[in-house]
Order: sequence, then structure tokens, then C-alpha cells
Amino acid sequence: MANSNLRFNRDEINDELQKKGVVTREITPSPHFLTILESVGYKTSEAFCELPDNGIDAEATKIITYFGKENKKPYVVIGDNGFGMEPDTLFGALCLGASSLELGDKEKHSNGYLGKYGTGLKGALAALQGVAIILTKTKDGELFKTIYHKDSVQEYYDSINPETGKPRNAWGINLYITTDKEDLELFETYTDGSKHGTVIKIYDIERYTDSQYYKNRMRHVFSRTYQRFINNGIEFIVNDIVLSPVDLCGYEVPFSLNGESHSSKQMGTDHIWNNLIYTDKDGVKHKDGYLRYRAFLLPQQDVVDESAWKEEFDWNMTNQGIVVYRSNRMIQSNNWLGLAGTNPRLNRFRVELDFNGELDDLLKVDFKKTTIDPIGEILGLFSGQFKRDKNDASVVFNNASGKNNKISQSLNKLAKRFSTWAKNNASLLPKIPKIPSNIRTNKKRRTTTHTVTGKPMKQVGDRLRFIFDDQIYDGSFYKTETSGRYNNCLDIYWNKNHIMVMSFVENADPYSLSPLVCMIWAEHFGKEMNRPVTSAKKLNEFEELWTRMQIDKGSWLTKMYPTTPKV
Repeated sequence: MANSNLRFNRDEINDELQKKGVVTREITPSPHFLTILESVGYKTSEAFCELPDNGIDAEATKIITYFGKENKKPYVVIGDNGFGMEPDTLFGALCLGASSLELGDKEKHSNGYLGKYGTGLKGALAALQGVAIILTKTKDGELFKTIYHKDSVQEYYDSINPETGKPRNAWGINLYITTDKEDLELFETYTDGSKHGTVIKIYDIERYTDSQYYKNRMRHVFSRTYQRFINNGIEFIVNDIVLSPVDLCGYEVPFSLNGESHSSKQMGTDHIWNNLIYTDKDGVKHKDGYLRYRAFLLPQQDVVDESAWKEEFDWNMTNQGIVVYRSNRMIQSNNWLGLAGTNPRLNRFRVELDFNGELDDLLKVDFKKTTIDPIGEILGLFSGQFKRDKNDASVVFNNASGKNNKISQSLNKLAKRFSTWAKNNASLLPKIPKIPSNIRTNKKRRTTTHTVTGKPMKQVGDRLRFIFDDQIYDGSFYKTETSGRYNNCLDIYWNKNHIMVMSFVENADPYSLSPLVCMIWAEHFGKEMNRPVTSAKKLNEFEELWTRMQIDKGSWLTKMYPTTPKV
């Protein structure tokens, strides 16, 4: 016999199936889902950023946050002077995945609103692992209060429904009208005396213990994440400090430190698409989706080179990337979206991507609204321009660093030595077989001229040639070709944008680099001597496999090299 204390009684279900042929039961999630959400949801700083979003959507002009401790545990209060919530809207806001039906007349909009998936508030509260007091008041309305915690949700879930005499097995929460003095004071303090708004106090927090750290951390994060809103007049205050906006691209707001100020320079003009096709939540197609791309050169090393600037404004490899704004709120800033790998030459290069929430599906915004993974059609709109801007930025960085002469002298010496060696050891080096004239493949021979600028690539050497190529976009460390003049000699196309080239090849002395060059030459022989020449199909398959291996090798080196021990 099935256990009758279980939520679903097996005997009852079987009996009903036999009698009616169909059975229906509610499958409301267990409150245990909130415990799961604690560990798979937000990072702590991401959780804190969800709370101002709601205030901005409520047209707040002031958002006040305070980090403190009471009873030896952290607490945080965040309040806004927005238009507040009616009781039905508050209940809806506490539904996981709240839809327009739950939110009533406070409907979630995609265009211009920061909210989207109806999970932010609950996910953030779960991530902080504390007890939340929520106070809200509309203009001329009463002050409403609720206490939200997984234990209170569980208590209602387990309580007995007086009509059925069975556990409710549903999520529920109590809402009160409050005139309590402490509640009134809390509301007035964190709305700055406003007659309307929302205040959330989260206490008994288990997620972290260091309130001082997060006070400083969130000043840093808020000033960047909400820089456009701060710039447009919304006041952010953290522990009594009014925040100033920080623009990671340094264009709308100049970089300022110790009384000195510098602005970035825009590369070209804005690239705007305002006719993108998307489908709204009702399945209706629209052709007015908005996306903007623009690129910037940050102050170069010959202008600003102090470490304080680099640390303050993240001019380093860890924080390189496209700064992404969704409805004017920054959601991502340290990812090149697969269009480039991290390298020192891009430390003073930034790209800004703007879009409104209506394009969420095309840009694959995650439910936390913290990352994007655009579909290929969207990437294709700006990938070509990005590559050109990236290459130009690399050249500017290299010129500002004054490394050109050093690179040329060191590598020229090595190339000359190898060319002499190849000439004296011609009998040692095998002849690379030619492809039969009746076999035509898809492979195009690499050129030593830039396809974009038409100018010759920088190269040194004779029988061994080093060619510095900034048009290798697949992430490979290098490419190789049999020298056009000798069928047993080599052209190495170094990927100028790969970290191994910038951090090792261009700075290595001939003694250190020689074994690597010898290995690459031997690798090329190994590849060419095993090349199938029976058919174009076989040869193309072989070349595709080799290219894939080179791409994968380049990718792993990009990940590994920055952290490997330097002897």
C-alpha cells in the first residue's frame, strides 16, 4: 500500500485512473526549489544589482543602499522613491517567473524596462540566503509589508487547507498593512522621506560575512552598471556616499583620477541597425529592433601609463571585452563574444554594444541578464567591422608602446641564422611533394599582402620567413606554408593577436625561440609528407582536420599561457 502521507497518493491516483481514464493533479514546485536557487543562481554582486533594477523600472530618482551588521550577521537595506506597488502587484512580484497575469497593470515590458523574466527579485533574495522584509507604498496609499523567506513559504506549503483537511501543497505568503513605528522609520529613511516607494531589508544573511567588502565592491559595481542612469540624474547612494558614474569606454564620461581627466577616442562612427526583425511575446513579428555598435581607443601608454589608472579603470587582459548595454544598463563587459582572444594589445581597446530588451531572444540573454550569446546573424552584422577596429587598435597600441624596433632586430637575427642553416643543410631537409595538377582543392595559398589595406605584411628572413599576420581570426597561434621559392623551406605566419606571439615570440631572444621554430618546421614536414594526394575530397578533409587542430591548439595556448610559470 502506498504511503498516504506523500504529496501524491498512489492508490488514489490509480483508482481515479481506472474509473475516469484520466487524472489531474497540481504540480506546484516544492519550496525546496528556493534552496536550489540559492546555489545555482546569482553571484552576490549580481544579486545586489537585481534590486535597483526594480526601482529604476518604477521611475525612482533616488536609490539608497546600506550595508551593515546586526546580531553579528550582515544585513543590507535598499530603498527607492519609485511609484511603489499595489497589493496585487506585490503578490505578483513574488511569484517565480511572474507573467503579465501575475503583475496586473505593472506589466513587464521588453523595450526600455530592465525587468524581463519575473525571476530577478526572488532569485536575488534566494542567492543572499537571508530573511527579507519588503515595505511598499503607492502615492496616497497605505504602507504594505510582507516577510519573504523560504521557511515562510514552506510553512504555508505544509499548512492544512481547512476546506480539504489536507496540506495546501502551494506557495503562499502573508501581506499586512503596517503602522509599526520601526517600519515607518525604515521606509522614510531609505526613500529619503518620499510618500511612495519600496524598501527591502535583507537580514540574517548567510551568503557572506564581510559587509565592508561588499560596501566597497557595490560602490564599484553600481557606478559602472548604472552609469548611464546616474549620468541622467538618478542618484545612487551607498552607505551615505553619492556615487559618480564610471564609463568603461571613457566616452560619455571621461576617465578621471586625482584631478586629471582623459577621454577615449571613437573609431569611426556609430553603426546602427534599427530595422531588425524579432517576435514579441504574443507571437507578433516586428521589424524595428535596435542595435548599435561603436568602438573606442582608450588613452594609450604614451599618454597614461601609471598603474593606478589601469587598476581603477580595468585596462588589463582580465577585463578586456565588449561592453554590452541592455536598455542602458550594463550587463557584460569582459568578453569578446568569441570574436577575439585576450591579448595585451587590446588593453586600450573597447567596444560598446547597445540593444533594447526586445532583442533578448536574438542576443540570447540569460535569465539573470548578466551575459549574452548572440546568434550568428547578429554577430555577422558587426564582426567584420570589429575585426578591422581590432587590427587598427593593435597597431596603435604597438606604436604607442615603442616595441617595433626591438621586435624587428631580435627576430631578424634569428631568421637570418635559420636561413643560413637551411642553405647549408639543404640535403638534410626533405623535398615536399607537390599536389598533382589534376587535383584541385579548396585551399588558397596564404599571401604576404594585407587583403584589407593592400600593404605588405611585416616579414623578415629568406629561406625561413617570419610573416606577421594580423588577419588570422580563428585563434591559431601560427599558420605555415612551404616557401614559394624553396620546396623544403618554410614561411611561418605568426598571428600578431595571439598572446603567445605578443608575450613570447616578439620578445624572445634567438636562443630561446630557436627550438620552437625548429619544432614548427618539423611539424610542417610531418603534415606535408603525410598529405593524401589521391583526391581533392581527401585532401580537403585533411586540410580541414589540420586547421581544426591548429585552432584548438591556439585556443588552449590562449587559456594556458597566461598562467603558466615563467622560468
